[in-house]
Amino acid sequence: MINEITSTQAYQALANEPDAVLIDCRTKEEWQLLGTPDLSGVGKRAVLIEWQDFQGRVNEDFCDQVEDVTDTDCPVYVICRSGGRSRSACEALINAGFEQCFNLKDGFDGKLNDKGQRGKAEGWQFSDLPWTQG
Repeated sequence: MINEITSTQAYQALANEPDAVLIDCRTKEEWQLLGTPDLSGVGKRAVLIEWQDFQGRVNEDFCDQVEDVTDTDCPVYVICRSGGRSRSACEALINAGFEQCFNLKDGFDGKLNDKGQRGKAEGWQFSDLPWTQG
């Protein structure tokens, strides 16, 4: 089962659960241009593993790459731009035997607001959680 949580809930869980990891499954281009979650305040770092590349091709090694950094029984929190790709990534992880998958349903930038802008209504950045750019 995929647990749907907010970025704020995930940050609190990552701070309180020693074995929990955050997988940022966006593209390399997104990490470079938009930034990444900063978990240094809780003694961790986000793990950057693309779910899909910039052309939309699924990373066939995604689950194996996640298993390289954590065990299948540890909590895995997955974030993308707005919660869609991370949900698909969580489904793949569950099918690969991961027991505790959490989709950050608001993502890094959140969904579009009524003016077609991201980061103005929900998401990691909107919630004023730490992040770095560059």
